[in-house]
Amino acid sequence: MVTVSGLLAGLVIVGGGASCSPCRVLGRLGEALTRVVMAACWAVPQVAAVGAVALAVSALTDHPLVVMATVLGGAIVFGVLHAIPSLEWLHPVLLTSGWTSLADVLRDPLPTDELTHSTLLASVT
Repeated sequence: MVTVSGLLAGLVIVGGGASCSPCRVLGRLGEALTRVVMAACWAVPQVAAVGAVALAVSALTDHPLVVMATVLGGAIVFGVLHAIPSLEWLHPVLLTSGWTSLADVLRDPLPTDELTHSTLLASVT
């Protein structure tokens, strides 16, 4: 639903002509829609992984605020750990380490290394 409403808002505001990406202008609307669908499909396992962690935490407690604080706090801690260069050995296993690769969907040519790694990591979670 978020993807569809975003697409409709973008078509109303920008129009259906050309859409911009970080590396070049995507000339055809079909190519831009394909990239948006790819981004939405990539986001599903990422959100499901966060949901799996929240479900695991909720099995340990009866308080929903504890679950929310744990998941949000975990995402913040993972972000801080990812920003520390001396912990580079830990970066490949952090759940949030590949979240910035969503922007790679808009690049041409499409780099798939980080997208694949983050999808596999989310699937394992």
